[in-house]
Amino acid sequence: MARVSQEETRVATFLDAMDSYPSLRKSGTTYTDELRAKELARSYPRLDFFDRVYLAQMERLKLTEISSNDRAFDGVRGIKRIFE
Repeated sequence: MARVSQEETRVATFLDAMDSYPSLRKSGTTYTDELRAKELARSYPRLDFFDRVYLAQMERLKLTEISSNDRAFDGVRGIKRIFE
């Protein structure tokens, strides 16, 4: 039997918690988001690729707030990082 790491357990717990909120809107990543993330590298070279994917998703969904402890989002115009 394969051993499950603590990180995998935490991720599973997090995903279960997210699924328990029926009003939480969930959105998948599109190929277009990934292409946009590539373009965003010019404007935000300090953001890693996955952060730029999140930013591209936010643009597409017209979101202006992100719940993240990643301070790299503090330098993104039009985005407010919220984290408690």
